[in-house]
Amino acid sequence: MFHNVLVPLDGSAFAERVLPFAAAIVRRAGGTLFLARVVRVIDNMASYMALANPYACYMYADDDVDSAEDAKNYLTHLAQTSAVAGIETQQVVLYGEAASSLLAFAREQHVDMFVMSTHGRTGFKHWMLGSVAQKVARHSHVPVLIMSRACLLEECLTLEKPGALCALVGLDGSRWAESVLYPVAQLVSLLSAPQQGELHLVRVIQSLSSDELALYRRACLVQNIEEEAASLAYEYLKNLVARLKDTLGAETGVRLSWAIVKGSDPAHTLLHLAETSQSDEAAQLCHLVALATHGRGGFERWVLGSTAERVLAAAARPVLLVRPDPGKA
Repeated sequence: MFHNVLVPLDGSAFAERVLPFAAAIVRRAGGTLFLARVVRVIDNMASYMALANPYACYMYADDDVDSAEDAKNYLTHLAQTSAVAGIETQQVVLYGEAASSLLAFAREQHVDMFVMSTHGRTGFKHWMLGSVAQKVARHSHVPVLIMSRACLLEECLTLEKPGALCALVGLDGSRWAESVLYPVAQLVSLLSAPQQGELHLVRVIQSLSSDELALYRRACLVQNIEEEAASLAYEYLKNLVARLKDTLGAETGVRLSWAIVKGSDPAHTLLHLAETSQSDEAAQLCHLVALATHGRGGFERWVLGSTAERVLAAAARPVLLVRPDPGKA
């Protein structure tokens, strides 16, 4: 369960918009909310190079490197705001490269989840939260819940009133992709209680162009490649749901639904399902999207470079990313 939640902050009001969501998770799980600020260290050599190089001097001209005291005061102020009222908080000042510092702290303190924004301060002079979010998602041993600029601007999900949540879970048929199932089921169950949450499992069958279909037929591979793919996806999801009902469903109480959809772009297809309409199989509109960071390509190919990265960049819903354990997948 998500007892210890870590929220990385860069001092911007935009990054702080994730706090009510993170606080709601901690409030329901009964744990600790860690508020973290990373202080960038500029050594003497870097300062000398900046002063010696006119271009670097120009780029660093407005750089306001926070001191540890500034960071501590900032976090202390946040801990006293209404967004985190009624829960235990700890303020943490870290030093060095943002992503590696956050990941090391998460391991040392047994953090159960990251909650962070893809946007905060921007420009050369500040560590870009979007880049940090991607690095954290790539290497984190715990789930990472990321909220994009579009999601935060639209206030896509509020947890002030209890209600059943639905998560759209993108799968590709691999064990690695299935690594997201238990974490997202636990999160949906936690935030939906006492009502029943739902996982809507989706397998996207990529549509082929007429030229691609002709190529498959000329090579005598499969006469009806799309139909064959749909048949395999059907058997996979049917068997997966049957297995999960006795395990994940019984443990978390979530409802399971599933669908097979065709689309030329898996990322666009998943976002369309999550944000614009509910499918015939899902009981309700999906509130968040869940994906594993690695799928069929394995660990030699980071899926966030394709489908998951584009989902993360464009989603107007929170995105839960889970890195599979290579020893278990």
